[in-house]
Amino acid sequence: MPKPSAIITDFVLSRLEGETVKKRIKILTALSALTPSKTDRAEIQANVAGLRAIETRHRQLVLDFKRRAEG
Repeated sequence: MPKPSAIITDFVLSRLEGETVKKRIKILTALSALTPSKTDRAEIQANVAGLRAIETRHRQLVLDFKRRAEG
C-alpha cells in the first residue's frame, strides 16, 4: 500500500494541469514543504524553479510587447 504522502502527492500533481503558472508555483511550493522524501522534494523544487523561470520570461515578453506597441 502506498504511503499517505505519496497518495496526496499523486493526487495534487494529477490536478495541476488546468491551473495557472502562478497557482502551480504556490501549490508545488506548499507540497514541497510537506513532502518527506528528499528526492521527491528536490524534484518538486526543480519544477518550481522551472515554472518561476517561465513566469519571469512571460513577464519580460509582456513588457517588451507593451514597449513596442507604445512606439
